[in-house]
Amino acid sequence: MKNESSGGNVLSEIKYSIYVKIVSMSVAKTPEISYMIGALQGDGCLTKYFVKEREDRITLRHVIILEAIDLEMVKKVKEIFERTFSRKRKIYKRSEGRFGFTFGVKTLLNEFKELDIDFKDPPKPPQWIKNRIDFFGPYLAGLIDADGDVRIKRPKYPQCAIRITSGHPQKYLKEFVEKNLNCCASITEEKSFNKQWIMWNHGFRLEFLVSSKNFENIKQYILQYIQIPRKKLIIERYLRKFDIGNTAKVAESGHAVWKNPSIMACRY
Repeated sequence: MKNESSGGNVLSEIKYSIYVKIVSMSVAKTPEISYMIGALQGDGCLTKYFVKEREDRITLRHVIILEAIDLEMVKKVKEIFERTFSRKRKIYKRSEGRFGFTFGVKTLLNEFKELDIDFKDPPKPPQWIKNRIDFFGPYLAGLIDADGDVRIKRPKYPQCAIRITSGHPQKYLKEFVEKNLNCCASITEEKSFNKQWIMWNHGFRLEFLVSSKNFENIKQYILQYIQIPRKKLIIERYLRKFDIGNTAKVAESGHAVWKNPSIMACRY
């Protein structure tokens, strides 16, 4: 811009203002909130962008977006968000079969700070969640619904593996999985070729097993919060092994003899 003293044309200065109204409210820390945070860290994101409303005004918007192929999870997170923050939004469906919603959250930034929500990858449990199994379990259920999968491996001596995939190694999450569930967990680098985009994808899988040491915590604090039926069903069927094990002899390896053909057939 040229100024008047230089003899050039004087342009009117346009002043841009950013209007962000912050309203502070207390949010109760509950298992449901823990689940919501896990699901949002897995399949959601917090984004911000500028919107030009008038020639002299630009507004900074903060928006949460959640998209997934499983409607059950999307509906549950939306219900918790609406109930907690008194916001109403509709779920949309994309042509490729994904469901999602968006919420404007610029007035909720203080609440997100209070809840210690980190949207960076890999997922990181908030301070108030990480050391309490009654909060960490639902949080992990949200991650399993969002970025996790459940599989049965070793048909002869079956094991139920729960895995969570992220773009970076989940070392911090692994520490508290092991602490809260009294088990060992592993992180494995995974590579896959995307035929649509003609490129290699890199990711990391955090994996732990359902065992005699952690099945009670998984049953009490994780299973009841999982919303996606196909994932919940595999764990439910596998947990019958330990009900059988209460009246049957347990092998020295810690694996009960599993003779139920309907359970054996459930290999996804």
